[in-house]
Amino acid sequence: RAPRLLGPPPPAVMGSQADLTPWHVATACLVVALTGAFLLVRGRVVSFHKLYDIHKACDKAYRARVQGNPIVRFLWVVKPLAVVVDPRKASRLLNNDATYFDYTLPVFNALWGQDKPMLMSGNAVHKQQRKHAAFLLTPDFAEHARASIKRAAERWLASFDDGEWHQLDIDNINKLTWAMLSELTTGADTPDYRHTMLAEVHNARTAGMVSTVFPGALPIYAWLVRKLRPEFHQWERLVRERIAAHRAGERVMGPIIAKLVDDCASDEDVFGVISALHVAGHHAPSAAITFAIYHLLCDEAVMAQTMEHMDDSAFLTQVLHETVRLYPGGVVSRFYVAKAQDDVLGVSPGEMLLVPWYSFHRDAAFNQEPLKFHPERKQATGNFFPFGLGAHSCIGQRIVRPMFEEALRAILGQLDLRIDAKTLEFHAQLVTAEPSESMHKLMWAKRRGGPRGRNGHAANGSAAGSESHQ
Repeated sequence: RAPRLLGPPPPAVMGSQADLTPWHVATACLVVALTGAFLLVRGRVVSFHKLYDIHKACDKAYRARVQGNPIVRFLWVVKPLAVVVDPRKASRLLNNDATYFDYTLPVFNALWGQDKPMLMSGNAVHKQQRKHAAFLLTPDFAEHARASIKRAAERWLASFDDGEWHQLDIDNINKLTWAMLSELTTGADTPDYRHTMLAEVHNARTAGMVSTVFPGALPIYAWLVRKLRPEFHQWERLVRERIAAHRAGERVMGPIIAKLVDDCASDEDVFGVISALHVAGHHAPSAAITFAIYHLLCDEAVMAQTMEHMDDSAFLTQVLHETVRLYPGGVVSRFYVAKAQDDVLGVSPGEMLLVPWYSFHRDAAFNQEPLKFHPERKQATGNFFPFGLGAHSCIGQRIVRPMFEEALRAILGQLDLRIDAKTLEFHAQLVTAEPSESMHKLMWAKRRGGPRGRNGHAANGSAAGSESHQ
């Protein structure tokens, strides 16, 4: 009996059309997709990096706006997009669930699941998380958190006790903001998961970028992320163990976890809020602190003015606002898809839109000398969105203020600084403006007064000196 063939007979001539069956084509496409997604996860596809500069494409469209038209349509790679060029109408996207759908939801759900961990307003679960975290937006809690933030800054300063010059780049300042958030949440002894959190941010941004242009790639990408980068699950286990320990009275966590537990939030909600703060809340403040220090070192007059107002929280808030005006935590909003006709914006169902915060902030029509760093600038009412707008505005914006203030007080008050070159370069990473790698060796810091001993004083026994900044 002849054996049963498991496929088509071999072709008579190599390279003929008989070689290409639908099965072969599907297999080849799958291999290409998996390979491409793998390379994206590993950060190897350099050509995709230009897609992170979407704020430049939006800004170009914004500059080409026509008076009276609230949107401008343009082509981003192969994807038609529309940018809202009238800041008065930006809220239509952000506070109109009946007309617009947050396109970020599928990305977060693919990476982390329906219930965790990012604070969203796209479904009931995430709305519940945001409701429990509403206390983060109150000035009283921000001041209550300041003591924990100052303790973290003092621990970070100990890394300069050797009296040597250290790079003062975003990676070093990331250590500071990570220590601050850990003090507020899972405790001062929280292991260093900074790179895991940064990888999660990178994964989310890349997934959003890829899925916007190639929607079918999202499930494959999300699957590969979890296979190749399982560290997030280790972080999840750590947080859940510490939540359980706090509930059992075995250890006391930071004030944020304590407040959430006291408010009877579920473990899922507590984990969601804590993860949102760590994933999205330590790198953007680090970028703002880095940019602020750079501009202060480049302008002696502004530096002197800042030093005179180190105890003035109102002035330091002005420094923060001017920094995030030039380098917003979100250079553009999330992507939104129209579910219905919007006659106000002239948008049809299915169109994808976003809001260009970066362009609003750097428009000379709203700000005189928009590229100049001027903390005392009166920010343009209705055209200044430092922490977003509406239901998706930054839930940690009140916490950022004491973090920024205490970081400046620690760095300017306890360290001698120098800058080797005044060449600012930054990129947007699709969402957050952050210094480019070329800035990593521009700024340096060392402990004022020389090396320190265990008692926190200078090695010669004196307290810290009062040398001026170099």
